[in-house]
Amino acid sequence: SNSFFIIIVMLVQVNEPQFTSLLKSKELVVIDFFATWCGPCKMMSPKLEKLSVDFPNVKFAKVDIDDEENLASRYSINLMPTFVFFKDGKEIYRVEGTKEDHLRSQISLLQ
Repeated sequence: SNSFFIIIVMLVQVNEPQFTSLLKSKELVVIDFFATWCGPCKMMSPKLEKLSVDFPNVKFAKVDIDDEENLASRYSINLMPTFVFFKDGKEIYRVEGTKEDHLRSQISLLQ
């Protein structure tokens, strides 16, 4: 008989203090800046969860731009979703919109 395993991955949603401590990580950190009302963000959510399974060494988290306006403006987020890559606390790359293949290739390259 076939066995089916369903992996439930919840990407953690962070506030500003949690975000700040996450950036201290040595690994690549990918932050999904999203909004609850944003259709493309909802579409990308399961794809991001899949990426987090495929790249276990990378830290993924989400920031709600309406809850965390300071972070949204600090990183000049004007398109959702925007995926910002950090290493050693500094932004090293970003991907705007629903470009899953581009996101995957850059994570692979920069991890």
